[in-house]
Amino acid sequence: MGLRSSIESIVEKFVNLLTRLNPLIEYQVLGSGLSKSIYRYASTVLALLIIITALASSLIALFFREYGIHISVVSSILAGISMFTFGLALAISLPGTFYKNRGSTLEPRFPLFASALLSRLLSGATLAYAILDMAERDAHDLPWFKIEIEYLSSMVKSGVDVHEALERVAYITPSPTLRRLFSSLAVASRAGSGMTEIVETLLRDFLFAVETEIDRVTSSLAALLEFYVSLSVMLPVVVGVVGLLLLFPLGRPLPSWLNFNSILFLATFILTPIVSALVIILSDSIISKVRV
Repeated sequence: MGLRSSIESIVEKFVNLLTRLNPLIEYQVLGSGLSKSIYRYASTVLALLIIITALASSLIALFFREYGIHISVVSSILAGISMFTFGLALAISLPGTFYKNRGSTLEPRFPLFASALLSRLLSGATLAYAILDMAERDAHDLPWFKIEIEYLSSMVKSGVDVHEALERVAYITPSPTLRRLFSSLAVASRAGSGMTEIVETLLRDFLFAVETEIDRVTSSLAALLEFYVSLSVMLPVVVGVVGLLLLFPLGRPLPSWLNFNSILFLATFILTPIVSALVIILSDSIISKVRV
């Protein structure tokens, strides 16, 4: 028991260190799916840090052993500190990265979750029953929302009030629209009414926002393609005009390297591929902003 309590105390202090360095790390760990608790994540990270630090220190000590004991010890300590610091920085930043990535995955799939919940509420089911039924029947159809559904269903089964469960899940979910849904449903659950209207409103607003974004992106893409077509039409004309000027130079003779063949080569094999590549990159960047 003494060893176990000592390990738990060390893990507790490490959790406090992670929380001070990143106050949102607990929500990010839970919402990203990296671990089911901050303590499990901290214990895993701490064990890996100890192993990697010890391994790096040992390897550096062996490598510098031929230079003397003092250099070997100093190098080993510096390597251990550097490896531990790097690992700690990675452990702090990774949850946020995974949290954002999962949020970008959940956000465009919000209508799937909202529709599944709305169909149950419209059939007359209570919010608690709708959550439990989704956990039982839609686990395979909605794998992206597994964390939220399991978290909600487990708290409802353990006797936690629905509004309190929704408030807790609203803190950990990385999807802004899903967070609004859970927060609004928590308020409506306290009042005991208006839950169906909330889901319908958020679903309608989400679809309208997506439609608006698609229209904006379509307009931007059309303007970009018009520019590309105009440039494609004008480029041969420009090359022809420049070629005529080179064939009939005015004033002093032009350098030998500046001729029609060089201009044609520049326009065909350099300018055209560069412009085409830029148009493709910009088009992909514009389209990638809309996730449906």
